[in-house]
Amino acid sequence: MWLVQVFIIISCLYSSLVACEIFEMQGNSIPPARKIVELPDEAIFKIITYLPIEGFGHASQICKTWNSLALERNIWENMRERIHGDYPFNEAIRENAKQHWLRVVVNSSSDLRQIGELIQKYNLKANHPFAIYHELLEDYWYQYDQNDISIISEKAMLGSEVAIARVIGWLAYGHYTYKPNPHAAIRFNEALIRQVNKRAIERKIEGFDNGWFGYPEDSEQAYELNEALVQINDKDAIERKISGLAQGIYGYPENPYLAFSINESLVYKGDEDAYKRKVEGLADQLYGYPKKPHSALEFNEYLIRIGNLQALHRKVEGLAEEAYGYEINHAEAVLLNDQLIIDKSDETAIQRKIEGLSYNLYGYKKNKQRAIELNEHLVLQDNAAAIVRRIIGFSHGCYGYKIDTEQLKQWIENKEGEGKRWAYYLKAQGLKYGIYGFKRNSMEASIYIRKFGIPY
Repeated sequence: MWLVQVFIIISCLYSSLVACEIFEMQGNSIPPARKIVELPDEAIFKIITYLPIEGFGHASQICKTWNSLALERNIWENMRERIHGDYPFNEAIRENAKQHWLRVVVNSSSDLRQIGELIQKYNLKANHPFAIYHELLEDYWYQYDQNDISIISEKAMLGSEVAIARVIGWLAYGHYTYKPNPHAAIRFNEALIRQVNKRAIERKIEGFDNGWFGYPEDSEQAYELNEALVQINDKDAIERKISGLAQGIYGYPENPYLAFSINESLVYKGDEDAYKRKVEGLADQLYGYPKKPHSALEFNEYLIRIGNLQALHRKVEGLAEEAYGYEINHAEAVLLNDQLIIDKSDETAIQRKIEGLSYNLYGYKKNKQRAIELNEHLVLQDNAAAIVRRIIGFSHGCYGYKIDTEQLKQWIENKEGEGKRWAYYLKAQGLKYGIYGFKRNSMEASIYIRKFGIPY
C-alpha cells in the first residue's frame, strides 16, 4: 500500500515540476512557495528519500529549485544509507554516491564493453573500498580454473592482473579452439597502457625485447620506451635499465660497471629499491656487482642498525634460507620474525609465520593447527589478509586448512548476518562466479548486488 502512495506522490510531484519548468521557460516568475509545490521542506525531503539514485539524478535536472536541493548534505547522508555506500558518513556527498553506485552497476553488469567503459571513464579503481580484497584475492584467481573464458574475461575487464595476463596470452598464442590473434593482444595491452597500467608497460617492453605478447621483436623500441620512462624517474624503468645494462637485455648494451655505478648513486640518495639491489647484487653477482656475500651481509646489517624494516625482512629470509650472505640459523630466524609480529604486528612477518607453520618454512616446524589458530585469531579482528587466507585455505587446501567449500559458504553467510560488508562482497562474488561454495546464479547475484549496493 505504501508503495502505491509513494508512486502517486512522486507522479504528482513530477507533473508539478514539469509545469514549473515550462512556466519558467515562458519567462514567468514563480513565487517560491509554488516552486516547491507549496509543500514544507520536511515533506519534500520525505518525498526525495523515496527516489532511487538514478531517479533523483533526473529530478535534479528538471528545474533550478530541485537542482539546488541536490547540493543539500542531508540528502546525500540519507542516500548513503539507502545505497549502502562504502564511504564514511562525513564524506556523504553527491560525487561519492555516484562513484559508489557506478561500481554497483559494474558489478551487476555482464556487458564487458560497458564494464570497461565505466571503469575507465569514471576512474572507478581509485580509492575502491574493497581494493585490498582485489589485491589479496589475486592469489585465489591464480589457482582458479584457467579454462573458464567468460569469467576470466570479465575479471580481466575488472582489472585482475592474473586474468589480464591470461587473456593476453590466449590472444597472442591461442587457446583451445581460439586461433592466435596477436593484433588483438596488442590492442588490449595498448588500451591498458593508456590507463597507465604498469604491468602492461612492462609487457610491451618485454614484448619488443623478446617478440612476445604479439609484439614484433625490436630491441631498439624496447630501449627507447624504457628510456622515456627513466627520464620521468619511473622506478620500474630504472630497475629495468640497471638489469638491462648488467645483462644486455631490454635493448641496452651490456655494461655491468655502468649498472653498478647507477645503482650506487641511488644508494647514496637513500633509495630503498637500490638498497635491495645492492644486497642481492653482492650476494649473487647481480646488477653489475661482484659476488661478495660477506659484504652483502655487512651492508644489510648496517641498514638494520639505522632502522630499515626491509633489511630486517631480508635477514629473516637469509637466516632461514641461506641468502644475502647469511648462514642458516633457523632458531634466530624464528626469534626475529616473531619479534616483528610482537613489536610491529607486521603483516609480512605474520604471513611468513603462517606459511612456515603450514609448510615447514622459515625455520618454523610444521604445525598446521597452530597456523590455523593464528589465522583464526586475526580473522576475528576482521583482518583482510587473514580472511583471504581462510578463503584460499578452504578453497584450495592451503595454510593448514582442509578443502571445505560448504563450511566456507556457511561462514560467509554467518558473517553477512552480522552485517560485515566484506561478507556481502564475498557472497556477491560467490553468486556471480560460482566460487566460495556458492552455486553460480547470475540473476540472483545481480538482484543481491543491487539490493545491498555491493561494488565490484
